[in-house]
Amino acid sequence: MPIPDPEITAVNAAFALGLVEGHSLVESTHRLYDLARAAAADAPTVDFETFNQRFLSLSPDSDKSEYRTILVELTELYAWEAVIDSSPPALRANYQLFRRPV
Repeated sequence: MPIPDPEITAVNAAFALGLVEGHSLVESTHRLYDLARAAAADAPTVDFETFNQRFLSLSPDSDKSEYRTILVELTELYAWEAVIDSSPPALRANYQLFRRPV
């Protein structure tokens, strides 16, 4: 059985929550919000809000190209943050100076 990856779980939760919110599918009291918060808490190195807001920015009638574009941008962000997290403190301190906005 594969070992769960908290970071990927948090990104997936942000994706699910963004889509659900973007389509107004559930109330803010839905259990999905609790699950998403728990996933985010389990992966403090993942910028859950950035991922969630980017997925939420998709319009309900987004096409495949828009989804692909966002997924590529967020995959790059995820990979870049993994590099930064494993880097020396001096590089991590300068991360915000060079971070490409999404």
